[in-house]
Amino acid sequence: MNTVSGVLLYTMPPTSENVFVAFVKATFPRDLSLEGVVYEENGQRVATAAAAEVLGNPLNSLAWLANALGKLGGKLSAGDVVMTGSISKVFRPKAGDAVRASFTRLGSVSCRFV
Repeated sequence: MNTVSGVLLYTMPPTSENVFVAFVKATFPRDLSLEGVVYEENGQRVATAAAAEVLGNPLNSLAWLANALGKLGGKLSAGDVVMTGSISKVFRPKAGDAVRASFTRLGSVSCRFV
């Protein structure tokens, strides 16, 4: 298991006035490809997904990025924030909606949009 801490910042279009910020501290299983998630909106299941949907494993997209940057003379550094790709379609919650993502081993996260 690996423990990672960081800040998640998500700007919701069309303006940067709509910003969601959360502090994240999670312990990740060694094989992220096996991580599943159930998405709920207003108490109803709207989707399920698995991390394997990101190039077979989210770490594969991280390796691709590191290799691509290396070919261009760049690199990843400690503290860099990398988003490895979404494991699901994009959801568009509206004001008043409550959403929840429940992961197999990582726990769950929920919020209400105002």
